[in-house]
Amino acid sequence: MLSRLTVRLYRQSLDWDRRFDLMTQHSAQHLISAVALSEPFGMNTHSFSLSTKSDISYVDLLVDTDVDTDAHRDNLKRVEDIVNQNIRLNLPMQPRYLDQDDLQKAKDRGEIRSRLLPSGITGKIRLVEIGIGDAMVDQNTCGGTHVQALGQLMMMKFFKLDRIKSNVFRVYFAAGKRLLSIMEAAYQRQAALTAIMSCTEEEIVDRVTTALNEKREKDREIQRLNEKL
Repeated sequence: MLSRLTVRLYRQSLDWDRRFDLMTQHSAQHLISAVALSEPFGMNTHSFSLSTKSDISYVDLLVDTDVDTDAHRDNLKRVEDIVNQNIRLNLPMQPRYLDQDDLQKAKDRGEIRSRLLPSGITGKIRLVEIGIGDAMVDQNTCGGTHVQALGQLMMMKFFKLDRIKSNVFRVYFAAGKRLLSIMEAAYQRQAALTAIMSCTEEEIVDRVTTALNEKREKDREIQRLNEKL
């Protein structure tokens, strides 16, 4: 026998800062994947990770094994520029729902990015669109949360670009407040280093390099003297 349900009032809270942070990085990933797949790049998304332990996330892109690493790096720099151009345009980002038959037809026409959908799924399928009309940048099946417009990303920056396999480039990125946090920390470290080395920002690399070389030479001299004892 089924037990009687008790009707109660429940209070739910939402960590909006965390939600908006993940919305920002997820939306940035959608935009990166869309631009990377577009002509002339043709780099499909293999996987991605929206880190909660670090400010930097990554997306793995499938690349042509016949193209050398430097050429892929140049292409990714162009992808980064186009992503930021779209952010500056503040294109809208909104959901849309399609019947499965209409979805399949749109996929067959190459209009929609879509990974494998769960087996047995029924009803309408949710798309997340970037852009509108002739300015449509992306249409992708997704059930996640996203920003309302790309301007909320503020800016996106690629960091490390690692070729982890012959056909996979791992692109580390950050956007929005995460990027501001990274920039602030980098500036504070640079300010501390320039104060320690008594130099300008432009001189810091040469000063540190000289100091390290001098230390290595002194360490070698100490070792030579110890061997004579």
